[in-house]
Amino acid sequence: MKNLKVSWNIWRSTCICNYEMNKKQAAIVEKTLRTKREELIAALRQIDDIRIEQVSEEFDQIQNKVNRELAVSDINRNSRLLRDIDGAIARLREGGYGICRHCEEEISPKRLAAIPWAVLCIGCQEVADQNGGFDDENGPLPDSEPSEEMLASAA
Repeated sequence: MKNLKVSWNIWRSTCICNYEMNKKQAAIVEKTLRTKREELIAALRQIDDIRIEQVSEEFDQIQNKVNRELAVSDINRNSRLLRDIDGAIARLREGGYGICRHCEEEISPKRLAAIPWAVLCIGCQEVADQNGGFDDENGPLPDSEPSEEMLASAA
Protein backbone atom coordinates (compact mmCIF):
# COMPACT_ATOMS: atom_id res chain seq x y z
CA MET A 1 0.00 0.00 0.00
CA LYS A 2 1.91 3.02 -1.17
CA ASN A 3 1.02 6.52 -0.01
CA LEU A 4 -0.40 5.15 3.22
CA LYS A 5 0.79 6.02 6.67
CA VAL A 6 -0.24 5.03 10.15
CA SER A 7 -1.28 7.91 12.38
CA TRP A 8 -3.11 8.60 15.59
CA ASN A 9 -6.45 10.36 15.27
CA ILE A 10 -6.79 12.46 18.41
CA TRP A 11 -10.49 13.10 17.84
CA ARG A 12 -11.41 9.42 17.70
CA SER A 13 -8.57 8.10 19.90
CA THR A 14 -7.78 5.40 17.37
CA CYS A 15 -4.83 4.38 15.28
CA ILE A 16 -5.70 4.61 11.61
CA CYS A 17 -4.11 4.19 8.21
CA ASN A 18 -4.77 7.11 5.95
CA TYR A 19 -4.04 8.16 2.41
CA GLU A 20 -1.04 10.42 2.59
CA MET A 21 -1.62 13.66 0.79
CA ASN A 22 -0.12 17.02 1.41
CA LYS A 23 -2.17 20.01 2.56
CA LYS A 24 -2.32 21.46 -0.95
CA GLN A 25 -3.74 18.21 -2.39
CA ALA A 26 -6.25 17.94 0.48
CA ALA A 27 -7.33 21.55 -0.06
CA ILE A 28 -7.87 20.91 -3.79
CA VAL A 29 -9.95 17.79 -3.07
CA GLU A 30 -11.99 19.59 -0.43
CA LYS A 31 -12.62 22.55 -2.78
CA THR A 32 -13.77 20.15 -5.51
CA LEU A 33 -16.11 18.38 -3.08
CA ARG A 34 -17.51 21.65 -1.73
CA THR A 35 -18.11 23.01 -5.25
CA LYS A 36 -20.03 19.86 -6.20
CA ARG A 37 -21.90 20.08 -2.88
CA GLU A 38 -23.05 23.64 -3.64
CA GLU A 39 -24.20 22.58 -7.13
CA LEU A 40 -26.29 19.80 -5.60
CA ILE A 41 -27.81 22.07 -2.98
CA ALA A 42 -28.79 24.53 -5.72
CA ALA A 43 -30.34 21.70 -7.74
CA LEU A 44 -32.24 20.41 -4.71
CA ARG A 45 -33.74 23.85 -4.15
CA GLN A 46 -35.34 23.74 -7.61
CA ILE A 47 -38.25 21.42 -6.92
CA ASP A 48 -40.85 23.14 -9.07
CA ASP A 49 -41.20 20.03 -11.23
CA ILE A 50 -42.96 18.07 -8.49
CA ARG A 51 -45.89 20.44 -8.21
CA ILE A 52 -49.20 18.84 -9.04
CA GLU A 53 -51.02 20.82 -11.70
CA GLN A 54 -54.58 20.17 -12.75
CA VAL A 55 -54.88 19.79 -16.51
CA SER A 56 -57.83 18.60 -18.51
CA GLU A 57 -56.10 16.59 -21.21
CA GLU A 58 -55.22 13.00 -20.35
CA PHE A 59 -51.96 13.24 -22.29
CA ASP A 60 -50.94 16.32 -20.26
CA GLN A 61 -51.78 14.49 -17.03
CA ILE A 62 -49.56 11.57 -18.05
CA GLN A 63 -46.75 13.93 -19.09
CA ASN A 64 -46.96 15.81 -15.77
CA LYS A 65 -46.88 12.53 -13.85
CA VAL A 66 -43.78 11.38 -15.73
CA ASN A 67 -42.11 14.75 -15.13
CA ARG A 68 -42.89 14.54 -11.38
CA GLU A 69 -41.48 11.01 -11.17
CA LEU A 70 -38.28 12.10 -12.95
CA ALA A 71 -37.96 15.10 -10.64
CA VAL A 72 -38.40 12.92 -7.54
CA SER A 73 -35.82 10.49 -8.90
CA ASP A 74 -33.37 13.38 -9.45
CA ILE A 75 -33.98 14.65 -5.92
CA ASN A 76 -33.31 11.19 -4.46
CA ARG A 77 -30.12 10.76 -6.51
CA ASN A 78 -28.86 14.24 -5.62
CA SER A 79 -29.66 13.72 -1.93
CA ARG A 80 -27.68 10.45 -1.92
CA LEU A 81 -24.78 12.13 -3.70
CA LEU A 82 -24.87 15.01 -1.21
CA ARG A 83 -24.59 12.51 1.68
CA ASP A 84 -21.68 10.81 -0.12
CA ILE A 85 -19.90 14.14 -0.57
CA ASP A 86 -20.45 15.09 3.08
CA GLY A 87 -18.99 11.70 4.03
CA ALA A 88 -15.93 12.28 1.82
CA ILE A 89 -15.34 15.68 3.42
CA ALA A 90 -15.57 14.08 6.87
CA ARG A 91 -13.15 11.28 5.86
CA LEU A 92 -10.76 13.87 4.47
CA ARG A 93 -10.75 15.67 7.81
CA GLU A 94 -10.60 12.48 9.91
CA GLY A 95 -7.80 10.91 7.90
CA GLY A 96 -9.70 8.05 6.27
CA TYR A 97 -10.02 9.56 2.80
CA GLY A 98 -8.86 7.31 -0.02
CA ILE A 99 -9.27 4.04 1.88
CA CYS A 100 -11.79 1.46 0.65
CA ARG A 101 -14.58 0.97 3.17
CA HIS A 102 -14.72 -2.76 2.43
CA CYS A 103 -11.17 -4.08 1.95
CA GLU A 104 -9.36 -1.14 3.61
CA GLU A 105 -6.91 -0.92 0.70
CA GLU A 106 -6.00 2.31 -1.04
CA ILE A 107 -8.51 3.61 -3.60
CA SER A 108 -6.56 4.42 -6.74
CA PRO A 109 -5.76 8.11 -7.25
CA LYS A 110 -7.27 7.88 -10.76
CA ARG A 111 -10.59 6.72 -9.28
CA LEU A 112 -10.52 9.47 -6.65
CA ALA A 113 -9.75 12.04 -9.35
CA ALA A 114 -12.81 10.88 -11.29
CA ILE A 115 -15.09 10.30 -8.29
CA PRO A 116 -13.70 12.18 -5.28
CA TRP A 117 -16.50 10.89 -3.01
CA ALA A 118 -15.80 7.20 -3.79
CA VAL A 119 -15.88 4.91 -0.73
CA LEU A 120 -14.90 1.68 -2.50
CA CYS A 121 -11.92 0.71 -4.59
CA ILE A 122 -12.76 -0.32 -8.15
CA GLY A 123 -12.59 -4.06 -7.37
CA CYS A 124 -14.97 -3.83 -4.41
CA GLN A 125 -17.26 -1.48 -6.36
CA GLU A 126 -17.54 -4.04 -9.15
CA VAL A 127 -18.42 -6.77 -6.64
CA ALA A 128 -21.00 -4.47 -5.05
CA ASP A 129 -22.51 -3.65 -8.45
CA GLN A 130 -22.72 -7.33 -9.41
CA ASN A 131 -24.34 -8.29 -6.11
CA GLY A 132 -26.79 -5.43 -5.79
CA GLY A 133 -24.73 -3.34 -3.41
CA PHE A 134 -24.97 -3.30 0.34
CA ASP A 135 -27.55 -4.78 2.68
CA ASP A 136 -27.94 -1.29 4.10
CA GLU A 137 -26.04 1.97 3.79
CA ASN A 138 -23.32 0.95 6.26
CA GLY A 139 -23.65 -2.81 6.05
CA PRO A 140 -21.19 -5.27 4.63
CA LEU A 141 -20.88 -6.29 1.05
CA PRO A 142 -22.06 -9.78 0.19
CA ASP A 143 -19.61 -12.56 1.07
CA SER A 144 -17.93 -12.58 -2.33
CA GLU A 145 -14.55 -10.92 -2.61
CA PRO A 146 -13.14 -9.22 -5.71
CA SER A 147 -11.35 -11.73 -7.90
CA GLU A 148 -7.66 -11.45 -8.70
CA GLU A 149 -8.65 -10.61 -12.30
CA MET A 150 -10.84 -7.71 -11.13
CA LEU A 151 -8.11 -6.34 -8.88
CA ALA A 152 -5.48 -6.70 -11.61
CA SER A 153 -7.65 -4.95 -14.21
CA ALA A 154 -8.48 -2.15 -11.75
CA ALA A 155 -4.81 -1.37 -11.12
